[in-house]
Amino acid sequence: MLNKSVRDASRTFWHVQRVKRMIRGHLGRGAQCLVSVQQAYCSDPGCEGFLTEIRIVQLGFQEMRTTLHKPVADVSEGDIAAIF
Repeated sequence: MLNKSVRDASRTFWHVQRVKRMIRGHLGRGAQCLVSVQQAYCSDPGCEGFLTEIRIVQLGFQEMRTTLHKPVADVSEGDIAAIF
């Protein structure tokens, strides 16, 4: 039986990859940009729980960063479409 922390890390990793695929699909650029997705704990008083940080760096080093105030597992295609 897997340790709970290993299981949680595996689930988070799977969702991070899922969100990266959605972003690349929306951009239509495939691997021509660097997409970074991280789940972090939100420390704002009005925000409880986790948030998802998204960073996209294009070939010309143009960078875009955004934060979604929800866990990476809850990020949907609609959330990604709203970013762009």
